[in-house]
Amino acid sequence: MKGIRAATPPFVKRWLQCLGHKTKDARENQNRKNRMQIEIATRNDVQGILELQKIAFHQRGLDYNNMNLKPLIETLAEYTQTFQKYVCLKATIEGIIIGSVRAYESSETCYISRLIVHPEYQGRGIGSKLMLKIEKHFRNTAKRYVLFTGETNQKSVSIYKNLGYCIFSRSDDYEVPIVYLEKNRLEANDVSICIADVNREVHQLAIKELVKEYFNWGNGISIAKYGYDFDIETMYEDFLNELPMYTYPDGILNLLEHRGKFIGIGGFKRIDENTCELKRMYIRENYRGNNLGERLLRNLLNAAEEYGYREMRLESAKFMINAHALYLSNGFKEIEIYQEVESPEQYQSIIYCMKRQLKPSRKKDEDAREERRVPQAQTANSGKLPCQL
Repeated sequence: MKGIRAATPPFVKRWLQCLGHKTKDARENQNRKNRMQIEIATRNDVQGILELQKIAFHQRGLDYNNMNLKPLIETLAEYTQTFQKYVCLKATIEGIIIGSVRAYESSETCYISRLIVHPEYQGRGIGSKLMLKIEKHFRNTAKRYVLFTGETNQKSVSIYKNLGYCIFSRSDDYEVPIVYLEKNRLEANDVSICIADVNREVHQLAIKELVKEYFNWGNGISIAKYGYDFDIETMYEDFLNELPMYTYPDGILNLLEHRGKFIGIGGFKRIDENTCELKRMYIRENYRGNNLGERLLRNLLNAAEEYGYREMRLESAKFMINAHALYLSNGFKEIEIYQEVESPEQYQSIIYCMKRQLKPSRKKDEDAREERRVPQAQTANSGKLPCQL
């Protein structure tokens, strides 16, 4: 009958599998196998973690021309002896340890060390997930997180900075020069989100400062990673010219404020009557890792629905792994590059595009559509305020 889908017979499933096709059950089994778990390690895991540690630090030893680094020569007895001092986490896939991190707390400071991920699984955000998990474990007792890494290990330094850590000290007392990084825990009530008024001087200054900082930050990574140098000044001027597009009823800019200081920005602007584009999502490095990005994103999603939009799109550089994880966890899905992307064609090989469906309020939907039919000059003094978030 039309509309009823017959079940695939077992012999057909076997035939499809022989041809290399994956049935739904096979795909689900594969997904289960690839699913990573993070949990507290026990003494039974010591051997596996130590072996992983030596694999993970091998390249570090080659980079430093020093194969006598402590993590490379540590014995099982030595590691076991210090293990009980720490809370140690392990990341596993199918029971195999592919990552680990450890920490202990003293005087409201959490000391984190030995973040390791198997080389075959690096670049997937596993290290960041381990860090966030260990921070969460100590969030009720620690007010500060501290760690150190090799000064020339820019990959690790970049990961930590993306999580909100800042360098506060350097030392040459170890086998290699190291840097110490720290992050203070933020309470949710310490940070507020406000709608930016593009005509208000204090907000104008904050917007300009944060957006320019965002462009320079992203361009620095782009140059180092891909050799692409964007025209920052032109991008900045284009953004300033577009500021009216980030006002009601077409768009919005939100600012994150912490104790009188603006520490983050994010907004959206109109693509068409039903679609908006997420733009300028940026949290200053020393405030990252406190779920501020998620708070800001959800705030903007709610605002977009209040404004009557049915879909939100975005473009993001491929190196922004943590941002991609945030978007995916909030319902975004990867799509092909769309016509309105900001990046020039020669740079589009290093961007991802995503979209998310929205559910606009019917009344707000009708109001917003009507507003967009009226010239901006007629609505500027209408007295209608943006939605309160």
